[in-house]
Amino acid sequence: MRPQHVSLKIAVATFGASMIVGGLPLAAAEPAPAMKPSLEKIRAKISMTPRTRSVTITQTTDNLNLRQKPGAQHKSLVVLKKGAIVAPTGKTSGRWREVKIGSLTGWVSSVYLTSRTNAAPAPEASTGLRTTVNLNLRQNAGAHFTSLTVLPKGTVVSRTGDIKGAWWEVKAGSVTGWVSSHYLTGSSDSAPDPSPDSPPDPEAVAGADRWVDGTQPIYAKASLTSNRLAVQTGGSKVRLIKSAGAWSHIDTTAGHGWIPASSLVASEPQGSGNSTSYRWTASAANVRTGPALSYESLGLVAGNEKVSYLQSSDGWSKVATSKGTGWIKNTLLSSVEYHAPKQLQPMTRSMVKEVQGRFDASISAVGGSRAGSTGHSSGLAADFMIKDHTSASGIDAGNAIATYLANNHERLGISYLIWRDRLWLAEDGQWGPYSTGGWGKNLESSRGWNATTKHMDHIHAEISPSRADK
Repeated sequence: MRPQHVSLKIAVATFGASMIVGGLPLAAAEPAPAMKPSLEKIRAKISMTPRTRSVTITQTTDNLNLRQKPGAQHKSLVVLKKGAIVAPTGKTSGRWREVKIGSLTGWVSSVYLTSRTNAAPAPEASTGLRTTVNLNLRQNAGAHFTSLTVLPKGTVVSRTGDIKGAWWEVKAGSVTGWVSSHYLTGSSDSAPDPSPDSPPDPEAVAGADRWVDGTQPIYAKASLTSNRLAVQTGGSKVRLIKSAGAWSHIDTTAGHGWIPASSLVASEPQGSGNSTSYRWTASAANVRTGPALSYESLGLVAGNEKVSYLQSSDGWSKVATSKGTGWIKNTLLSSVEYHAPKQLQPMTRSMVKEVQGRFDASISAVGGSRAGSTGHSSGLAADFMIKDHTSASGIDAGNAIATYLANNHERLGISYLIWRDRLWLAEDGQWGPYSTGGWGKNLESSRGWNATTKHMDHIHAEISPSRADK
């Protein structure tokens, strides 16, 4: 099976003055073991020869609540519109049925469902495409999206015509999703023409400048089983050396390494998440002519104003603002735009409850929803503070919790962990350096490294947005 490729959009954990944090440190001499996640458990059972299939379609007959649990008293996750197509999981509770729609799974009243069976011919092999390897069929265009299933090598698929760069939307049997076109083969007239609105293929021009879209580690070889060399934060400019399949060999300020091609774009990302090129004022702030309070003020900028980041010096950042180019103290800047924090999402609450139930004696506090980081403000992250975190017993307790979270990451929906200045990623199952590994660049410039920012006193556990019940 080909290696899984990732494009991580990790929000650097930052901490507000009013929040409660908690964490689980990893002993420096004995980091938590690397766990190799079982990234693919489901094999597609799709015939490789054309035949007629019976497809059962289940739809809602009215606008219908998708609830967290069976029963009208439980929270509604979303309202499904009349005619929405859902996929029953097979679980029932009285008149309630568990169904899946998109990335959401919940319960609906069967009174408002109807099913019909249609005969649908399979794609014809003579006009379709085939997979050249065991290939992920993903929910959307990108290696960081959820895999709906794995298509065995040689599976016949038919394209819908929608493309996004190197990613094509295809149909395999009754399942529609996205695949990397690098792993498809077929007649020459099967390939769709590139759309003028599609992003450029990052493998197209060797030697060209590219930017990293989302915080992403680089590896010694074109494989997730290879050692992590460093990390490239979102917006970092790199040079493309060469390509190999779905991987790109790049030249960075940290040296040469391999990165999934889907993590590269042809222009600097302009998103509102953690940025290397922009900052937001945490409150009203003076813009000074030099990096000290003794310098003259050019004017006062409002809180949450977006400014262009230029450089840092002695706890200050030089930025371009509406009052001119000058210096603002780092403690008055944030790497993320302020948004009112959401409440903890159901999957995050479930993770917190499980950890507290098993390890309550080792945890002094839990921090959750707050402004200051993408994960926390989205209700998708929790911080577990460890009692006596500097003692041998406290470190052992933290290691035990971190190991438990890593071992159960698939069930809990965890995408990454930070503990005792080490970072664990679900995508490659490796623990690696945090502050010295290139992560947390914006946190370093704004608050500096200390026991909390290095996560020596607490474990940061973040839920993958694609897995969360929102």
